[in-house]
Amino acid sequence: LSFGIWTFNPKISAEDGSLQEATYCAPYALEYKPSPPVRSARVFSMFSAILGFIIIGILFFFTAMKFKRSARIATTAIIFATCFFQGLQLLFLQSEVCMGEGPILAASQRIDVGEKCHLSTGAYFSIASVAVWFIAGCFSTLICMS
Repeated sequence: LSFGIWTFNPKISAEDGSLQEATYCAPYALEYKPSPPVRSARVFSMFSAILGFIIIGILFFFTAMKFKRSARIATTAIIFATCFFQGLQLLFLQSEVCMGEGPILAASQRIDVGEKCHLSTGAYFSIASVAVWFIAGCFSTLICMS
């Protein structure tokens, strides 16, 4: 999903003069001021990555130990927070670029999607990770109840 949030796929001129999508991603220009949905998606992508690494580290560290009830509740809360933040990355789809409200102009770059955005491979992985985090949270809740 970072494609679109942090980088874009520029269009390049082919040998026949037509425009094609490049095989690489380019970062947005420093002068680009993203809309609130893009800023929110960027913040939540960082939160979900940080919390995800923390919770996975906690789970690896504590696999050899018995959790106290308070630790299990905290772990479950972190898992559901990670799930929530991961889902909020999809706010990018509400940005001005994806809604077709015009191109981004910054540092002589013109980024024009033309139509509404479509879900890329990264977005599908983001949706899948929301499902996996939710399932992990459900299992963690069941463990807390026992």
